[in-house]
Amino acid sequence: MAQYDRCSANAGCACLHIAGAVNVGICSYLSLARCAELVNCDHNNVFYEPEHMCVHHPQCQSAPVCFPVPIFNRQLCPLQTMTNATTTTTTRPTTTTARGPQLGRLWLNLLQLAQFLCLIKR
Repeated sequence: MAQYDRCSANAGCACLHIAGAVNVGICSYLSLARCAELVNCDHNNVFYEPEHMCVHHPQCQSAPVCFPVPIFNRQLCPLQTMTNATTTTTTRPTTTTARGPQLGRLWLNLLQLAQFLCLIKR
């Protein structure tokens, strides 16, 4: 999905590309925060506020910003059903080794938010 593509039955929701991730965005409600309220993420694309994610939001800033992603985001932005899309899921045992707490936290956040991720086709 392209940046700001509609990703939900809720017209106020759009896909925001996650900073530091490749071809992954999050479907979130854009009116949760005004541009003036958003702060930059740190140099590792991390922000240490609960229920927030570092995303690209070029309508607000060129640098990644900390955007609110509340726990109820799944109810606010239920993913729309896509037609002509194929999904294949394979589960394998894996070991994740993080390079410091920032990377580990990013992956933990992504796993927790997986139910409202939008995949970006380039």
